[in-house]
Amino acid sequence: MSGLDKMVSQIIEEANHLAEKSLADANKERADLLAKANAEAKLKVDELQAKMEADIAYQEERARSSGERQRRKIVLQEKQNMISDILDKTYEKLMNLEADDYFALLSKILEEICLTQRRDYVS
Repeated sequence: MSGLDKMVSQIIEEANHLAEKSLADANKERADLLAKANAEAKLKVDELQAKMEADIAYQEERARSSGERQRRKIVLQEKQNMISDILDKTYEKLMNLEADDYFALLSKILEEICLTQRRDYVS
């Protein structure tokens, strides 16, 4: 081999070595960037999942609370209906009493009220 062939061969060898090193550096940088992107993506996914779970818990609590409020409202309405029915029936019975029975009942009620008030004053 002549001196020129050796120089060309050495330049090509150095160029190949530099190309391999550049390719290895580029592959390492690509792997580092992928690892960093994957870590950031996982962090974002975890963050979004935590937010989603918190939102679900909040919505479940709101639904439970709303259901409980509806249940209490229905129970209250039923109690009011029962009281109204009792008052209507009582009124009807009082209106259908004979005069003697009506006044005897009023007398008994007044007597009870007076006894209760007397007990309150004595105590």
